[in-house]
Amino acid sequence: MPGICAYVFAASFGEVASWIAAAIGVVVLFGVSIFVHEGGHFAAAKLLGLRADVFSIGFGPALWKRKIGQTEYRISAFPFGGYVALPQLDPVGMARIQGSAGGDGAAEPLQPALWWKRLVVAVAGPLCNVALAVPLAVLVWALPPVENPALSFGGAVIGTVRHGCEAERAGLREGDMVLKVAEKSVATWSDFIQEVHLCGEDGAVSIAVSNIVDGAARTVRAGVERDQIGTQRIAGISQAEVCGIGAVVPGSAADVEAGLKPGDTLIAVENVRGTSPAAFAAMLAAAGAPE
Repeated sequence: MPGICAYVFAASFGEVASWIAAAIGVVVLFGVSIFVHEGGHFAAAKLLGLRADVFSIGFGPALWKRKIGQTEYRISAFPFGGYVALPQLDPVGMARIQGSAGGDGAAEPLQPALWWKRLVVAVAGPLCNVALAVPLAVLVWALPPVENPALSFGGAVIGTVRHGCEAERAGLREGDMVLKVAEKSVATWSDFIQEVHLCGEDGAVSIAVSNIVDGAARTVRAGVERDQIGTQRIAGISQAEVCGIGAVVPGSAADVEAGLKPGDTLIAVENVRGTSPAAFAAMLAAAGAPE
């Protein structure tokens, strides 16, 4: 249609903001992981009566520090890890990390920690990370899956099928909504990818589909192959994509006659739903509208 420009997954301000928020979230979670890990070492050492000179999140110069009792707590300049200075475990190594011996009474002779205390302190950090991972895993499992907001098909819909591929020969078509994989129901594209990976050990999976264009329901058996990172997948297919309108030329037919606006989403042409930008372009061309 004259006067419109299409986009697919254009990076809007909201999307950029979501990427920034995700990056901040990664940094925060990494910091929490460091804190929990080093906190495990620190708590075990204190319970066993060992001295802790420094508890630091990050390495390098201290941006903030405060001494409470024998221990100096720090937030350091380089947030790529952390450490607890335990001179009874490794006095030379701790001094090297800090750039000095650190802590009051550094010259005071200390008895090296017994072997079993060393073991307990060493294991405490990873165990605390495992303890943190369990509730996080439960939370991720409990949260509903997040699909790309640019998709509005409401399920695992196949958008393109490469001509001549094994998926096409198996009977998969553009517009097929996957309902089940090996008798396991799927509600999103992420579910579909996961179930194909889990159920494709014998080189093929049974897939129940219903086409969103003509409503045809059927079950096919499609071949599965491993990609470069070992994920089992059905080659030659891709997820359905919505085609959005990025700009409308003022005074054009799209503007004046159709009343289209930037941000509108193309759902169907002549009451036939499209499943990819390429499909919409072909449908518009077939309907007599120039691309």
